[in-house]
Amino acid sequence: MSDYKPCPFCGSSDMKLYGHGQDWKFVTCSDCGADGPEELSADDAKAGWNRRADDANRDDKDSRGSIRSSV
Repeated sequence: MSDYKPCPFCGSSDMKLYGHGQDWKFVTCSDCGADGPEELSADDAKAGWNRRADDANRDDKDSRGSIRSSV
């Protein structure tokens, strides 16, 4: 499995797919240890990681990287 988006925390492109037994899979950044969401399939774990990476690159972040509230 390839095509992981960079880590939203450290920018690394070195990701590994791990699992808990035969059920849960998740992607981990090999540099900073950030984990993606646990999913039931490797494809869903990859999609979850890539979705999370998209969220970290949003245009509505402030200068510290926090998501700005619209409230």
